[in-house]
Amino acid sequence: MPFWLAAWRQARLEPPPTQLAFTLPATTTLGWRLRNLRGPQPRVLTTMYEARRAIAGRMSRDNRLQTRLPSLPASVRTARHLVAQGCRTWHLPHLQHDALLIVSELSTNAVQHAATDFVVTLTRDDASLRVAVRDGASPFPRPGDPQLTGPQALLGERGQGPRLVHTLATAWGVMSAHGGKVVWANVQ
Repeated sequence: MPFWLAAWRQARLEPPPTQLAFTLPATTTLGWRLRNLRGPQPRVLTTMYEARRAIAGRMSRDNRLQTRLPSLPASVRTARHLVAQGCRTWHLPHLQHDALLIVSELSTNAVQHAATDFVVTLTRDDASLRVAVRDGASPFPRPGDPQLTGPQALLGERGQGPRLVHTLATAWGVMSAHGGKVVWANVQ
């Protein structure tokens, strides 16, 4: 409990504040304690669906661009165009280079490894961007995975994507989604 309360307090104090929602069954001790705090309370929801809706409901449509793309190499270029459009529209040219590299990597991974349609979402919050790619494959990306390295790897170039995202992003992660996963990265 102290760890999660500290994370929630820190998220509220970040410039700009980070939205944090807890997804816990009402029957757990942590869920009960978070729901019954004195003073300001974190949002505690029962399902991931509720959490996504609560967070999306607080975002303006003007601060979000999204597109669904087929699992084709040309879709990576379309994802890059979406990011370039967002950076131009939102007057964030200083973030464009890193955001383009990140969306290229995440989209390429969706095409090569998930082989399913994928959704690219770009959101802004003041002076930062979040790039998210949702695909239909459940395995999480990890540096050094056998399918990312090995005999097929050309000149040691394969398997560098998660490292590149880690280097460029101020924060990044992977979360399970119904029928797949979402890989996201923040750029400031």
